[in-house]
Amino acid sequence: MKLARLTADKDWLPGSMYGGNHLYEVYAPKYGDNLVNHQAEVFPFGQAIAWEPGEQKFIKPYQTAKIFTGKVFTEMKWNDFVQYSLENPRTPLLNKDALVQASPPQNIKKEARLWIVGGQIVEAVYYRFNDDEPFEATVAPAGIEFAREMTATFSVAEAFVMDVCLTSQGWKIVEINCIKSAVLYPNTNVKSLVNALNFYFS
Repeated sequence: MKLARLTADKDWLPGSMYGGNHLYEVYAPKYGDNLVNHQAEVFPFGQAIAWEPGEQKFIKPYQTAKIFTGKVFTEMKWNDFVQYSLENPRTPLLNKDALVQASPPQNIKKEARLWIVGGQIVEAVYYRFNDDEPFEATVAPAGIEFAREMTATFSVAEAFVMDVCLTSQGWKIVEINCIKSAVLYPNTNVKSLVNALNFYFS
């Protein structure tokens, strides 16, 4: 991500394909309630927040996506994490003023990553199933169609990655990532992805 940010404004082709559109505050208004965390509350990392008894929150970075891994926290686990992180910073970007977002946890059934090049979905793989969800080798057509509709609504770059999930309210966007720094899973068809990138940018 650091390399992607440093090279984003260079006059390189195709370049890092990372820019301001990858920020949640830019794409959230475009996708609206199609985002799994569209009810997010935004606040500084070091700020105390209100919790209901027994409440859980899904908390993740707001602007700098990789300063910590977003997940579901209880009040005690979150407070411990904040205290430890501020006392033992592993990156200067994770400080008391870094913005984070919290939203109600969702019942996520399965999650998939889609690689989008030139407005077209060129590869899609599942990377997570919950314990009760039957395995599927390929991403469901409904998930592909949802991602296609979201891409037509707004594309953050000429090439990017979209993570989607199936919830009890239907398919939702988990997050948007830079294509140059997104994980390739074992079942990713890297050859077709590279061919699509070469074809589009040539």
